[in-house]
Amino acid sequence: MSLSNDLKKFILSKGAKQVGFADLNDMGVSNINGEDLGFKVKSGICFLINLDANIVKTLLDGPSLEYYNHYSKINDELDSIGKDVEAFLKSKNYNAYAQTFDRTCNDFIFNNGCDNTIPHKTVGTKAGLGWIGKCDAFITNEFGSALRLSTVLTDAPLEYAHPVTASLCGMCTECRNICPGGAVSGITWSPRLKREDFFDYEKCMEAAKKQCMEVLGREDTICGRCIAACPHTQKYLRKVL
Repeated sequence: MSLSNDLKKFILSKGAKQVGFADLNDMGVSNINGEDLGFKVKSGICFLINLDANIVKTLLDGPSLEYYNHYSKINDELDSIGKDVEAFLKSKNYNAYAQTFDRTCNDFIFNNGCDNTIPHKTVGTKAGLGWIGKCDAFITNEFGSALRLSTVLTDAPLEYAHPVTASLCGMCTECRNICPGGAVSGITWSPRLKREDFFDYEKCMEAAKKQCMEVLGREDTICGRCIAACPHTQKYLRKVL
């Protein structure tokens, strides 16, 4: 069995629901947040876990403590998988770097610009798993945007997927309509665009902080309204509920 097949089987056994491999040779990355990786990144491994449908369906009214706890639990599970994948690849004599929360900062927390050098969602599109919505959420056909994802960078040669280069959002504006911060412009994502070309991240964070203060009593940055409103998410909910 090939390394790619062994690796995918390993990641799924750890609890991931989908896995994809991305060709990152053209990005020329060898450091993350100023840290020298000691190798040039060739491949990106993206894996995701879906959110609980019963919790997601409540998010049209905004975040809840139940969602916050679930969201945090999934993030911890993704970090654990990432560390296991890193160890697996190193045991095969390849270099690897798991983009865990403590190393890169979560890409949904506004903290003085601390972020992934190679965003999880970029790797996800290049790995063929889905596209980026108008609200900057990662969307797949199976789970809509009711998911969390993470990545591992490596110099291992893997069998790459065909990248997703087009949005399937069409003329839909459900996420723009429900966004409490007015962060969604309605412009359709494409790989040629930067996030700020179609989505105002700071407006999103400020609105999320306000909601979390009201609901959780703390300035956290979760919301979830756009996730729940997405028709692709609604399709997932109808399938499982």
